Amino acid sequence: MYAIRPQLLIFVLAISALLCSVPVSHAIGARSALVIGNSAYSFAPLENPGNDARDVAGSLREAGFEVTLLVDADRDKINTAIAAFGETLRQKGGVGLFFFAGHGVQVQGENNLLPIGDGGVLSGLWDGGLASETGMPQ
Repeated sequence: MYAIRPQLLIFVLAISALLCSVPVSHAIGARSALVIGNSAYSFAPLENPGNDARDVAGSLREAGFEVTLLVDADRDKINTAIAAFGETLRQKGGVGLFFFAGHGVQVQGENNLLPIGDGGVLSGLWDGGLASETGMPQ
Protein backbone atom coordinates (compact mmCIF):
# COMPACT_ATOMS: atom_id res chain seq x y z
CA MET A 1 0.00 0.00 0.00
CA TYR A 2 1.17 3.54 -0.53
CA ALA A 3 0.72 6.71 1.48
CA ILE A 4 -1.55 9.48 0.25
CA ARG A 5 0.29 12.77 0.06
CA PRO A 6 -1.25 15.65 2.05
CA GLN A 7 -1.71 17.78 -1.08
CA LEU A 8 -3.73 15.02 -2.77
CA LEU A 9 -5.86 14.53 0.33
CA ILE A 10 -6.58 18.28 0.49
CA PHE A 11 -7.47 18.29 -3.23
CA VAL A 12 -9.83 15.32 -2.89
CA LEU A 13 -11.48 16.79 0.21
CA ALA A 14 -11.92 20.17 -1.51
CA ILE A 15 -13.53 18.54 -4.56
CA SER A 16 -15.76 16.42 -2.31
CA ALA A 17 -16.87 19.48 -0.33
CA LEU A 18 -17.58 21.36 -3.55
CA LEU A 19 -19.62 18.50 -4.97
CA CYS A 20 -21.56 18.02 -1.74
CA SER A 21 -22.41 21.71 -1.59
CA VAL A 22 -24.13 21.74 -5.00
CA PRO A 23 -27.92 21.79 -4.59
CA VAL A 24 -29.66 18.64 -5.84
CA SER A 25 -31.50 20.63 -8.50
CA HIS A 26 -28.15 21.58 -10.01
CA ALA A 27 -26.43 18.23 -9.47
CA ILE A 28 -28.52 16.36 -12.03
CA GLY A 29 -26.32 17.42 -14.97
CA ALA A 30 -23.60 15.26 -16.44
CA ARG A 31 -20.30 14.99 -14.60
CA SER A 32 -17.30 14.05 -16.72
CA ALA A 33 -13.65 13.80 -15.75
CA LEU A 34 -10.40 13.05 -17.53
CA VAL A 35 -7.72 11.90 -15.10
CA ILE A 36 -4.13 11.26 -16.24
CA GLY A 37 -1.22 10.02 -14.14
CA ASN A 38 2.17 9.57 -15.80
CA SER A 39 4.95 8.02 -13.73
CA ALA A 40 7.05 5.80 -16.03
CA TYR A 41 9.21 8.45 -17.70
CA SER A 42 12.44 7.02 -19.10
CA PHE A 43 14.37 10.22 -18.30
CA ALA A 44 13.06 10.84 -14.75
CA PRO A 45 10.55 8.32 -13.37
CA LEU A 46 8.09 9.55 -10.74
CA GLU A 47 6.74 7.53 -7.85
CA ASN A 48 3.28 9.00 -7.18
CA PRO A 49 1.37 10.23 -10.27
CA GLY A 50 -0.17 6.88 -11.24
CA ASN A 51 -1.31 6.26 -7.67
CA ASP A 52 -2.59 9.83 -7.33
CA ALA A 53 -4.57 9.52 -10.56
CA ARG A 54 -6.16 6.25 -9.45
CA ASP A 55 -7.11 7.79 -6.08
CA VAL A 56 -8.60 10.91 -7.68
CA ALA A 57 -10.48 8.81 -10.26
CA GLY A 58 -11.96 6.64 -7.48
CA SER A 59 -13.10 9.67 -5.49
CA LEU A 60 -14.65 11.25 -8.55
CA ARG A 61 -16.50 8.04 -9.44
CA GLU A 62 -17.88 7.92 -5.90
CA ALA A 63 -19.07 11.51 -6.42
CA GLY A 64 -20.99 10.51 -9.54
CA PHE A 65 -18.50 11.41 -12.25
CA GLU A 66 -18.03 9.43 -15.43
CA VAL A 67 -14.24 9.09 -15.37
CA THR A 68 -11.72 8.35 -18.10
CA LEU A 69 -8.48 7.25 -16.42
CA LEU A 70 -5.14 7.07 -18.23
CA VAL A 71 -2.00 5.83 -16.51
CA ASP A 72 1.39 6.14 -18.23
CA ALA A 73 -0.12 7.42 -21.46
CA ASP A 74 1.81 8.34 -24.57
CA ARG A 75 1.23 11.44 -26.70
CA ASP A 76 -1.37 9.87 -28.98
CA LYS A 77 -3.43 8.48 -26.10
CA ILE A 78 -3.39 11.81 -24.25
CA ASN A 79 -4.35 13.86 -27.32
CA THR A 80 -7.09 11.38 -28.27
CA ALA A 81 -8.47 11.43 -24.71
CA ILE A 82 -8.45 15.24 -24.56
CA ALA A 83 -10.30 15.47 -27.89
CA ALA A 84 -12.87 12.88 -26.73
CA PHE A 85 -13.26 14.69 -23.39
CA GLY A 86 -13.95 17.96 -25.19
CA GLU A 87 -16.52 16.25 -27.41
CA THR A 88 -18.22 14.69 -24.38
CA LEU A 89 -18.49 18.11 -22.73
CA ARG A 90 -19.91 19.64 -25.92
CA GLN A 91 -22.51 16.88 -26.25
CA LYS A 92 -23.50 16.31 -22.61
CA GLY A 93 -22.73 19.67 -21.03
CA GLY A 94 -22.61 19.63 -17.26
CA VAL A 95 -19.42 19.72 -15.23
CA GLY A 96 -16.00 18.78 -16.58
CA LEU A 97 -12.88 18.17 -14.50
CA PHE A 98 -9.35 17.59 -15.85
CA PHE A 99 -6.58 16.23 -13.60
CA PHE A 100 -2.98 15.60 -14.66
CA ALA A 101 -0.14 14.29 -12.52
CA GLY A 102 3.26 13.95 -14.11
CA HIS A 103 5.98 16.05 -15.67
CA GLY A 104 5.25 19.33 -17.39
CA VAL A 105 7.40 21.95 -19.03
CA GLN A 106 6.95 25.55 -20.06
CA VAL A 107 8.20 26.61 -23.50
CA GLN A 108 7.89 30.20 -24.70
CA GLY A 109 5.36 30.96 -21.97
CA GLU A 110 3.11 27.98 -22.76
CA ASN A 111 2.68 25.06 -20.38
CA ASN A 112 2.87 21.55 -21.85
CA LEU A 113 2.03 18.16 -20.35
CA LEU A 114 4.70 15.55 -20.96
CA PRO A 115 3.53 12.13 -22.14
CA ILE A 116 5.32 8.87 -21.62
CA GLY A 117 7.41 8.71 -24.74
CA ASP A 118 9.92 7.11 -26.94
CA GLY A 119 12.89 9.03 -25.56
CA GLY A 120 12.34 12.04 -27.83
CA VAL A 121 9.97 13.68 -25.37
CA LEU A 122 11.24 17.22 -25.65
CA SER A 123 11.44 17.22 -29.45
CA GLY A 124 7.63 17.02 -29.57
CA LEU A 125 7.31 20.39 -27.86
CA TRP A 126 8.47 22.23 -30.91
CA ASP A 127 6.55 20.28 -33.54
CA GLY A 128 3.17 21.13 -32.05
CA GLY A 129 2.33 17.59 -31.02
CA LEU A 130 1.67 17.84 -27.28
CA ALA A 131 -1.35 18.95 -25.34
CA SER A 132 -0.95 22.49 -24.08
CA GLU A 133 -2.61 24.69 -21.49
CA THR A 134 -5.25 25.56 -24.11
CA GLY A 135 -6.53 22.04 -23.53
CA MET A 136 -6.29 20.89 -27.12
CA PRO A 137 -3.49 19.45 -29.22
CA GLN A 138 -1.76 22.08 -31.27
